[in-house]
Amino acid sequence: MVQKRNLSISKITTAARQLVNDDGAENLSFSRVADVLGVRPQAMYAYFPGKEQLKVALIIDFLD
Repeated sequence: MVQKRNLSISKITTAARQLVNDDGAENLSFSRVADVLGVRPQAMYAYFPGKEQLKVALIIDFLD
């Protein structure tokens, strides 16, 4: 399993973006992103307070 210290906003958003592209935004969850990254979902709360903030980060990243 990947250690928390190996996580980053960039890694999380990249994994989330791939899941959204594959399965749609309505199916995005911390659990699914964590599975892709090999971490527990709780580890991602150090970077995003919740799924909505992750979605906002994806939108901002898309607009940049």
